[in-house]
Amino acid sequence: MVVLDPSDGLEEVVIQKSRFRGLDTLDTRTGVETPNCGGFTRKGVNTPVEKGEELAQKILKVVKELWHAQHSTSPSCSQISQAPHRVR
Repeated sequence: MVVLDPSDGLEEVVIQKSRFRGLDTLDTRTGVETPNCGGFTRKGVNTPVEKGEELAQKILKVVKELWHAQHSTSPSCSQISQAPHRVR
């Protein structure tokens, strides 16, 4: 299990190996802490383990694009494609 600690008021994110519909998956969820309950959300994302590396590369690509757009003064570099990055 990997826990991405909350910072700047964001929710905790947990990525763990799981089984979903008979497949080994990477289960990604956010943590919730309220006065009435605590734990992980019921809604999560299950990604087949075989797609994990591809997913990580695409997440990194989007993060780099966002970082570059926020730290660049060049208008051409600050444009981010509106098309979603899909894992197939």
